[in-house]
Amino acid sequence: MILKEGESIEDADKAMKSAKHEGRNRHSPIELSMICLKKGSELRFWRVDRGVLIVQYAKVSNLIEAIDYDLSDTYSHAASVQFRFRVKTFDTESELMQVQTNSPTEAFQPSEQETNAKVERIESRLKEMEKEYEAEQSAPRQPATLPLRR
Repeated sequence: MILKEGESIEDADKAMKSAKHEGRNRHSPIELSMICLKKGSELRFWRVDRGVLIVQYAKVSNLIEAIDYDLSDTYSHAASVQFRFRVKTFDTESELMQVQTNSPTEAFQPSEQETNAKVERIESRLKEMEKEYEAEQSAPRQPATLPLRR
């Protein structure tokens, strides 16, 4: 089956189970820390390869409204990069996924909360640096001495 917007979530669930993808909905014992912010919608999750397919669907009609694919890549030095792709179609049998890409300027847009948190960290560090500088300036200095020649 090809998953896409407008398809039934029940059909999608059956297709994913028959394709042997591990299904998760947000009420399952192993829960992802995500909720649907759109009123009247729910989320379903399936592991696909090294990522998670996230399907948003309407509770009343049970029709798929949006599909995303989340992928995390961890590098050395404990650095982690997360990618989220808008999925146009996903073939449950072949696992071929058609994703929608954005221009580079649209690809990364941090949330206002992320931006504010970064600004607060920078301001906090600047205040610390100012205090360190003031402490350094007010500390008594000993005159520099030159080594004696013999």
